[in-house]
Amino acid sequence: MEWWKVCKTTPVIESSDEDEEAANHIGESDSATCKEAMSGPHAEQWKEAALEKMNVHHSNGTWDLVELPSGKKAIGSKWVFQIKRNADSSIEQFKARIVAKGFSQRPGFDYLETYASTLHSATIWLILALAAIEDLHLYSVDISHAFVQSDIDTVVYVRQADGFQVNGPNWVWRLNKSLYGLKQSPRLFGRKFAEVMRLMGCIQLHSDSCIYIWERDEVKIFVPVFVDDITLASKSAEA
Repeated sequence: MEWWKVCKTTPVIESSDEDEEAANHIGESDSATCKEAMSGPHAEQWKEAALEKMNVHHSNGTWDLVELPSGKKAIGSKWVFQIKRNADSSIEQFKARIVAKGFSQRPGFDYLETYASTLHSATIWLILALAAIEDLHLYSVDISHAFVQSDIDTVVYVRQADGFQVNGPNWVWRLNKSLYGLKQSPRLFGRKFAEVMRLMGCIQLHSDSCIYIWERDEVKIFVPVFVDDITLASKSAEA
């Protein structure tokens, strides 16, 4: 069955206005709800974007569909629909993202620690000054679906997103991977990213743990990281 038909026929668990408002702080939304997106002028584009996102989660193994165990609580989820635009305001991409309502997470149960890998402001200015002095190439790197690359560190149950609710309201997603909106997601991504960088042979600085350096022969690459925004600075464009 097409997912937008499921969206129309499956009972939706209502959330409060406070829940919706808090979830909207995660990003600028062009359509606040599944219903609005599917009845608006860009319905076909939002359907395609949502299906693409669900396919990514299925191939990634982000969750398992399970029946909510007795005594356990599931946090809510919602769609965030966003139009990514070019510099001239033309539409570049329709982006759909499933976001967990992390504001309802309980410390010690749904998450243990929170931390986001962020550069010291002085560090990024130093990298930019070095790039200007040494005539370094600068590149910005965007990791697709960054947070869902990380393994979850606690047992978290999330209610199915609108449009993809199957088996009834008591069936939920048991997360295997992190999800946008969870309080621990930035920390888990930072830990995963550090592991991968070390496997690639990069050195993580002690003075600022958000700076990695890759060096081979005469080539050196500086990699400053701000959560999941990554910059590469090097004299060698090829490297």
